[in-house]
Amino acid sequence: MDTKTILIAFIIQAIMYGITFYVLSLKRKPVAFLCFTASFILIALTDALTIVQELLPIFFSLIVINTFFFLFFILMVFGFLFYLDQKVKWVPLGVILTFGIVSIILLTYVFPHYSLRIIVSSLTTNCFVITGYIQINTGLRSTSRNLSIFMFLLILFYSLINVARIISAIVDYSSVGLLTENITFNNIIAFLLLLSINLWTLLILTLDQYVMQKDLRTKNDELSIMASTDSLTGLRNRHLLEQDIFRFTALADRFHTPLSFIIYDLDFFKTINDTYGHDYGDEVLIKVTKAVQAKLRDTDRAYRWGGEEFLIILPNTSLDDAKFMAENLRLSVKQFFEEETVKVTISLGVADYVASEPSNHWFRKADYALGQAKQTGRDKVVVWNSEESLPLAFAKIEWQDAWNSGHDIIDQQH
Repeated sequence: MDTKTILIAFIIQAIMYGITFYVLSLKRKPVAFLCFTASFILIALTDALTIVQELLPIFFSLIVINTFFFLFFILMVFGFLFYLDQKVKWVPLGVILTFGIVSIILLTYVFPHYSLRIIVSSLTTNCFVITGYIQINTGLRSTSRNLSIFMFLLILFYSLINVARIISAIVDYSSVGLLTENITFNNIIAFLLLLSINLWTLLILTLDQYVMQKDLRTKNDELSIMASTDSLTGLRNRHLLEQDIFRFTALADRFHTPLSFIIYDLDFFKTINDTYGHDYGDEVLIKVTKAVQAKLRDTDRAYRWGGEEFLIILPNTSLDDAKFMAENLRLSVKQFFEEETVKVTISLGVADYVASEPSNHWFRKADYALGQAKQTGRDKVVVWNSEESLPLAFAKIEWQDAWNSGHDIIDQQH
């Protein structure tokens, strides 16, 4: 296979990759992928001009070909920098481009020499890839260490190609010559450049795939958090409680450890909402959550059950210890609002888990104890009496304004 045949294959691949990156630019990272598109179109034009080099005026056969070759690397660097959202350092690349073009012009018109042009072109190319790697690697390494290593090896591979071209130019040191001369060395270099364009494409597509997968994992994590977290208070929500409760009860059964629960809600929260508005009511819920969270242990789990009602799981905690914890929580909330205009208190019901009972009895016991706390004065802790039978059914009634008697003290107690 001669050099021109390899260059034709190079052109076909470059055009295909350019079209691919253009299509990708329509979906995401448009500036980055348009830079990649332009770079591959330029390298295809460079190879097309190289094939007919001997038929072109000297300006196109030497100046334009080398300029396009330099711009290919600059656009590749821009593409990676824009993709990784890094700042482009224009000055170093501009200086190298100016040096390369001026040198090629001098070695074409003032001191025409084929081997010196090869040496200057190879040195300029190496400066581009090394400078570009230095700029790109910071962002690439933070994205993927493996891709950073891949790019380093690709830059090393490209640098070795240019070193080989420099050595060959020094050995032959000819004042005239063509890149398409069908000699073994030119064929090898053309084949290695063909290989390199595939490696560049592989790096770009692998980076894009890696970033897409990383973004997908991040969004999945965010969705998972949204699905299991109360957006107002930041606590775990009811959905997650239903999953966690099986794990905690299973651990208690397996290791024969105590497990207790606290259910609490805010006293007269409807009055607060009606008087000061729902925005203020939301602020109260957040403040109560902070006051409660400050007293919980790392092993405790707090959940927003719904509305102004919350639930806490206390692993490895006896009923007496759970009562002590509940009293601390009640006092913490009360003290938190001492300096506030609106005084806020909470009522709490406490119960424990008994392995021999149906799975939902722990909740019914704690909820019933909470109901007793509300009915017997509020701002208090009531512990489920293990000697008492759980009612077959009980209901909570949400007080309606239409039921008010007109007596402020009596109505406020409902």
